[in-house]
Amino acid sequence: MAYEYAVGRRVSRPASSVKPTPRVALFAFLVWASLAVVLSGCSRTYEYRYRVVVEVNDNGVSRVGEAVSEHKFLAPVMLMGSISQSVSRARSEAVAVPLKDGSVVVATMRGLHPVWVFCRGLDLSPYCEQTGGFTPWEKGGKNSGLARLQAIKTSHPIDLRPDELPVVIVFAKADDPASARLVSAGQIAPNVQLKRMTIQRTTARPTSRIDEVLPWLRGSGESSLKVVGKDSEKVRPPLSGRDFYSWTE
Repeated sequence: MAYEYAVGRRVSRPASSVKPTPRVALFAFLVWASLAVVLSGCSRTYEYRYRVVVEVNDNGVSRVGEAVSEHKFLAPVMLMGSISQSVSRARSEAVAVPLKDGSVVVATMRGLHPVWVFCRGLDLSPYCEQTGGFTPWEKGGKNSGLARLQAIKTSHPIDLRPDELPVVIVFAKADDPASARLVSAGQIAPNVQLKRMTIQRTTARPTSRIDEVLPWLRGSGESSLKVVGKDSEKVRPPLSGRDFYSWTE
């Protein structure tokens, strides 16, 4: 209960009707802002960028395409007895390699697991789970796999093994998504083969140009693609725009 004085006598009124002074309001704001800064500093943010390079032998001519992607992971924190949710953000895209005959080879993001490759290729196996991913942040903190990977700013190119390759398709016509065909065992066409695919850590900015090669991707969203060719029934669920680009903030 708050009080005010009028003509020499004390009159009570509800405390809710008392307006805070500017000084009190400023103090409350500073406390709130300081708390927000402290809490934001408690969380662990891991991020890493990587470059994927695809090389195709096109009738004896080497043709190369590349893309740079970025992944961020905000680890959960313990606050007042409860744990916050982890947050993941990505800016990534598939790699396109235009060929002489007008077709386009695309290494999609479906089935590509950069962390698994880095565990093997950057001598980070002590910080990786048997399933191929990094140890969870809560098990390692600054010595977790993600923290170790973040500390490696650049690296040598690591060749992907056959079992590490993502889904690779070829579009007979770049402007026709229905012309997609699945590439099996690296054989794209007679005298056209997938020669090499590598991944490496980098500090370069993420790229965003896949829709320049495949213009129908603009606005494709979750629409599915019709993929033909050997073993095409193994692509489940059907490929969609999300397998060609991902941009989450």
